[in-house]
Amino acid sequence: MYHRSLPRNRPDTDTSLDTATRGVCLRLSDIHAGYGKKEILHGFSLTVQAGGMVALFGANGAGKSSILKVVMGLLKPLSGLIWLDNENITSLSVSSRVAHGVSFLVQSDEIFPSLSVRENLGLAALILPSSARSQATEEALDLFPEIKARISLRAGLLSGGQRRMLALAMVLSQRPSVLLLDEPTAGIAPDRVPDILHSIREINLRLGVTTLLVEHQMDLVLQHLGCQALYLDHSKMGPPILSLAEWRQTLAQDSGKLSCVTLPEGDIAK
Repeated sequence: MYHRSLPRNRPDTDTSLDTATRGVCLRLSDIHAGYGKKEILHGFSLTVQAGGMVALFGANGAGKSSILKVVMGLLKPLSGLIWLDNENITSLSVSSRVAHGVSFLVQSDEIFPSLSVRENLGLAALILPSSARSQATEEALDLFPEIKARISLRAGLLSGGQRRMLALAMVLSQRPSVLLLDEPTAGIAPDRVPDILHSIREINLRLGVTTLLVEHQMDLVLQHLGCQALYLDHSKMGPPILSLAEWRQTLAQDSGKLSCVTLPEGDIAK
């Protein structure tokens, strides 16, 4: 989660708990980006509808995490545009994007282990007006009863799965309109992965937060999230595949074929 340099408070008008309109449309248009002289994204375009969720898959080096960094402002594109609804945010700083409601949960759990769960959440909510912080924190905790029951516990004593839940709750306490998740199940015990994915699904469905995530465990993501899934190969995507079985068959036939999976709303793959 990006919280080390906190932006100025969001305007006092941004205190509504009306979650039906919280998410905004995220659009990337013809993005070229890379590191040094090596270009990783070659004209990448993607639209995530307001309140929608898209999962990105692909081999290492395909540009998945780079896409999240471009959206967050951590990687400046060589060309192309990034839009939140009708606002062009391509030139905005990281802190300005946070103020616009973009939150990024990185692979490592950016929590403060020496502080209590409550103190961690309080720090994360500092970007909000003071009048909104307490309610935003309670709203986030309602999605994580396991964390709420440990509100006074030092964060360093939480299990790996609980730490990830706390990190998610910290992001939510900032009331994001766009949530970026980089491998949210990485390093989590296998028996806790469904819990993490269930929490992400609840965030998306109950709060309407536009969500873009990167994952490697495609079967589990499709099983528990039932969202649109896009397979990347050198930052390009291909035609839709309508079922998880068809996806597996495609990979068996041609592991390099560009593919994406789209599941109907609410349809969880088995």
